[in-house]
Amino acid sequence: MLTAGYFYVMFIAYLNTTPPTPLIKGDMIIMFAIIKLQGKQRIVSKGDILEVEKMDVKKDQVIKLDQVLAYNDGENDKIGQPYVSGASVSVKVLDPLKKGKKIHILKFKAKKRYIKRMGFRPQLTVLKVEEIAGK
Repeated sequence: MLTAGYFYVMFIAYLNTTPPTPLIKGDMIIMFAIIKLQGKQRIVSKGDILEVEKMDVKKDQVIKLDQVLAYNDGENDKIGQPYVSGASVSVKVLDPLKKGKKIHILKFKAKKRYIKRMGFRPQLTVLKVEEIAGK
């Protein structure tokens, strides 16, 4: 039987290993980048679809993201301090305003017969990665 301690040991062993290899698809090594967008880090490769928090953009607009933390061109790794100079990721806006899945919120007070149910659907922007460029 596997215990929580076993998984903890395996996780520590994973952290002490070498960094992950590049994304491999069949016999090809895929170029990927780690970008910072809206305060969050994301691993992207060409053709990926991203759903991010609402941005003030228009449909089919191309945006150049220059906050690239690291990227791999298939052979070499480049890691920025904090950003890689000369590297950028171009994304195209597919849908500037999409509603996400509903998020349910529940507030209650014990023994007071008070309960309040709320919910909302976050507004998202859908992006497609067109190109990863770097020096």
